[in-house]
Amino acid sequence: MSEVELIQRLLENEYKLKDPWKIPRGTGFVLPIVGVPPFQDRNYVLLEEVKDQVSLEDTGGIHGVNFTNKSGETVYVRKGTMLKGQGTQSRSPVSSIVLEPEPKIIKVEVNCIHASHSINSKGYFVAGGVTPHEVERSLGNQSDTWNSISSLSLASRIPETVYRYGAGMPHLSMSQAAISFDGIADDNLAGWSEAMDTIKDTVDDALKDIPGDYLNQIGIAVFDLNGVVGVEIFDHPDSWKAYSDSIVRSYSKTLTETSDLYEIKTDNAREHLMEFLGMFKESEKTMLSSNRVSAVWALKSDVGFGEVTKIYEKEIHLSLAKNDEEKTTESPSRGVRWGEHQTIFRAGSGFPQTNISDWSTRRGAYTLLNNLESQPQRFTELLNNMDVSRGTLSSRLDEASDMDLIRRTIREDNGSPVYALTDKGKEAKKGIKQHTVSS
Repeated sequence: MSEVELIQRLLENEYKLKDPWKIPRGTGFVLPIVGVPPFQDRNYVLLEEVKDQVSLEDTGGIHGVNFTNKSGETVYVRKGTMLKGQGTQSRSPVSSIVLEPEPKIIKVEVNCIHASHSINSKGYFVAGGVTPHEVERSLGNQSDTWNSISSLSLASRIPETVYRYGAGMPHLSMSQAAISFDGIADDNLAGWSEAMDTIKDTVDDALKDIPGDYLNQIGIAVFDLNGVVGVEIFDHPDSWKAYSDSIVRSYSKTLTETSDLYEIKTDNAREHLMEFLGMFKESEKTMLSSNRVSAVWALKSDVGFGEVTKIYEKEIHLSLAKNDEEKTTESPSRGVRWGEHQTIFRAGSGFPQTNISDWSTRRGAYTLLNNLESQPQRFTELLNNMDVSRGTLSSRLDEASDMDLIRRTIREDNGSPVYALTDKGKEAKKGIKQHTVSS
């Protein structure tokens, strides 16, 4: 176990989180992550920035691509980069890799993203963009990768499905969606990506306003109905800028899903992100690759998995994804939950009513009111003063807020957001007794 510096910086508020963004009626949304200058000069470049100076040649085997770095720079290659085959199968690296600044051949482990195409040992590749998030998370297991590509491609061929994903895209017709994929094999991710580009202007109608280009932006956190889907940050805005468009578009399925049944409550997204990150605070780290200038580790926690890259002893990139097992199911009467906290509700109906007496028996409820009775406190202050997890505290705060027992306000001396008891909360505390609740 070892702490990850970029996660620590997020947890300690060294980076700023901008307001949530989503399309109208969207069930997914984004929190932009912005760094605070000054930034250290980069001692590396991205493959996206020097791809004409890095040769990519087929090894003749399905699981390898030969990289030769002729740029004279240390080059970072992101996991999931699309390597579009020219006369051979298209591939994608199963983990990130760093190329040393010298022109030697490095064999990089890849997965095939076009199974029905033959391999040509004399073929080469053109790098561009990244695989969809649903595919990227499966990289490392060839069968899973092929299955995820087929699922994504087949779903996109169904006009109603494309149209549903495209709700809010004013120029997308079902006939366009169906025709776009004619003649493309189900297993051809590069072809699917190019077909999607035929309706790119329409997709951009929905995605063009996703905040990917804030001043000093370094990443994003993406949410769906079940909570955090993924988090990605770089150490420098220039690195994020090189990938921002393709990374945002890799989440297009999540961000263009819409619903007339639910509204997303984004007010507590920051707390949920902190809870998610907290589960990675001391991740299980496994070395994936290393050389004299870099190291890449896989991360694993109870809630998800990820990857962190260090170049010249400095962490430059972090990506995290939620486990599939963390997803919960929809209940007709109560909507969808993120863990303990009900984060969305049926349009117009609000949250189910909670009895204050029943609520007071939940773990941390009475202690929360007791702590806030003396003075308003920040989330981190409450966490330090209460024997509960981040997730439990976040749930109690949200529930108490829904019942108008507490409110979020601003501390006058420094402008920090704090929680305070309302008059109703003060009366409620007088009327309830402390309960001991087992976890």
